[in-house]
Amino acid sequence: AEARRLLKEAGVENLKLKLHNRTLAEPYTPVGVFLIDQWKRIGVINAKRGALFKLYQDLLRAQPGLTLPTVPADCEPSWHLYYVLLPSRAQRDACIQGMRRAGIGATFHYQPLHASPFARRTLGVRGSLPVSERVGDCLLRLPLFPDMSRADVRRVCAALRECL
Repeated sequence: AEARRLLKEAGVENLKLKLHNRTLAEPYTPVGVFLIDQWKRIGVINAKRGALFKLYQDLLRAQPGLTLPTVPADCEPSWHLYYVLLPSRAQRDACIQGMRRAGIGATFHYQPLHASPFARRTLGVRGSLPVSERVGDCLLRLPLFPDMSRADVRRVCAALRECL
């Protein structure tokens, strides 16, 4: 009933649901169970990611040509990303390819919104934001997830050093 009410508020009416698994009370029960489990474990998940983040920092701190993330002392982040800034887009792109050849899924992180084709076409955005553009061009996101091992992080760092 609650799902139907929310759908109606969103403008979706007369939606017919056909349940194939009659043991579930509602079609969204599995998602809810998953999310509740994740919420209960969020402290453990963040602690694991935080330890991996710190290991990345320790292993890459002395690496020339990289700018590492900084975390203010009075902040407690979710540790959901680890990235480095490379000197140029060409180096970033070469590292993405080199990491891919090593079987590691490193990638760029974002394109500045003002530079996106959507913003230029739809919103008529013009102009330059040089810092955003440099970060967008040079940021390389490295794998970070709670099931990574310390050995995985060492392997990622070794592969990154090979690319530089």
